[in-house]
Amino acid sequence: MKKQETIEFNSHGAPMAVTLFYDSEYGIEGVVENLQDAIEVNALFYKGCKDLPTELTLTLLCYRHEYDEVLGWASSSWGSGLTRDNNIYTFHPDRRAIETSHSKESFVNTLTHEVSHVFSKSIFKKELWWTKEGVAQYLAKQDSFKELDDENVEHFIAHSLDKNIKYSEFVNDHQGHQISKKMGYAIGEKFGPKALLSLLGVEPEDERGRSLIAKILNVPLENLEEEVRSLLFAPVKSM
Repeated sequence: MKKQETIEFNSHGAPMAVTLFYDSEYGIEGVVENLQDAIEVNALFYKGCKDLPTELTLTLLCYRHEYDEVLGWASSSWGSGLTRDNNIYTFHPDRRAIETSHSKESFVNTLTHEVSHVFSKSIFKKELWWTKEGVAQYLAKQDSFKELDDENVEHFIAHSLDKNIKYSEFVNDHQGHQISKKMGYAIGEKFGPKALLSLLGVEPEDERGRSLIAKILNVPLENLEEEVRSLLFAPVKSM
């Protein structure tokens, strides 16, 4: 049985009540500080938006089987956090290096990433996979980049730029996380955070999707695909 505690935060005028579930043998003092930082980053980025979330639940896991039970299948060691509506599940920082391939120090990055999903889902309801992941990784400063495969880039442009394919296919088969990350950083660097925020408002079902994206990136529609290729293959500065 996990212990429960509710903590009130207020960052940049965005009140947030967080209910924590955790094992009694692991403290939460450092977790609360990291949570404050994660909410601060997101509250600043989403400041002025309507329908900001006012509550979330954070469950700190200790074992891989707990994570898999929430996920619904056996996960790999790189999996360290997930969000379902306003519920965040991630490994306690003291268990992180044991149960995942990530360091204890990167706990705050994962937390910032998952809190971003709570904010963006509450505000925008329907999001393109790459925009929500790209923004979350940008805000979390998850800036380790891997080389992108040309075929996956072309698949992204053809199938995922303005609509959503099956998420597992996007992530597992076509470098979805890496493409999202690169798009998030490249757009943030070239056009600024406001462009990223605007892109979150492009809905997958909108027939004007490509036109809206082209407008946000300030390029003619006929040049959009080339602009996306340029963003994905351009060098990006670490934040």
